[in-house]
Amino acid sequence: LDTRERIFEVALREFRAVGVAAAQVDRIARSAGVARGTFYFHFPTKDDVLLELAARVSARIARRIALVGESAPTLRELLGRVTDAITDEHGRVG
Repeated sequence: LDTRERIFEVALREFRAVGVAAAQVDRIARSAGVARGTFYFHFPTKDDVLLELAARVSARIARRIALVGESAPTLRELLGRVTDAITDEHGRVG
């Protein structure tokens, strides 16, 4: 899991620096201190890194929405908090 997380973080940095299309698996693997094959073991494609990111963002949003629902807010408050959660979490991604 540590290796997967390291590859994930390095890949995101690479994507932010040069874009997904220009990102190179060799460069990601080298920066993460792993072999190219290790990258592919954890993420079959660069798109799988993005799918992992989307899943993590969605899970964080869902957790925040669940917490909001526990306080029985009005519909306006609920929608405001949901919007804030989505905006905040997507803003963290950059």
